[in-house]
Amino acid sequence: MKRLLPLLLIFVLLAGCGSAAPANMPEQAPAQSAEPSAQAVDAPEPSAPVEPALPTAAVPEGEEGGEAITLDGLDSYLRLTLPAGWVWHEAGSKTGEESSLVLSPNGDESFAVSVRCWPNFGMCGTGVSFEEKLVGNGIRATLATERTGESLMWTLILPPSPDQFVLTLSCTESSMEAHAAELGQLLESLQLGQLAHLTVEQGATG
Repeated sequence: MKRLLPLLLIFVLLAGCGSAAPANMPEQAPAQSAEPSAQAVDAPEPSAPVEPALPTAAVPEGEEGGEAITLDGLDSYLRLTLPAGWVWHEAGSKTGEESSLVLSPNGDESFAVSVRCWPNFGMCGTGVSFEEKLVGNGIRATLATERTGESLMWTLILPPSPDQFVLTLSCTESSMEAHAAELGQLLESLQLGQLAHLTVEQGATG
């Protein structure tokens, strides 16, 4: 029994030494995660879309629209737009049963278009050719043409609206060719309409 006591003591001492860490061993730093740390980053605000600039159409010189004028009859009116460079003046009155205007390119009276409110208009058909002509926004007019040598008598008769409007022109064949495009612009701008008092009366009786 006395022999076993020293052996047990030696065994206890050896077991204690094996479990204790050496005093001079450096402490290990805590392990760091291999994943990068997630830091809060503010996302940039989306920029507003930039609208593309619309192309500006260039207006050719001399193509600008001219003055818009209106000729009033008793119950209806005729509205038109002058070609660029054209002028007008009253030949009588600008309103009423026999109102009349004269239109011309740059005041050239050799190519003067007369625009009239012409009650009970009529003309002789001898030597005159008649044809239907669409003007303005689908207005069915009658074009009467009379030629005598180089001279040309041109008459455009608009349908009653209920007033009767007539355009007349006396010129030469060469001047008609020279101003044909401008005259075409003038005819395309024609508009017929009823005056306010007639519209009110129709609405009251409708």
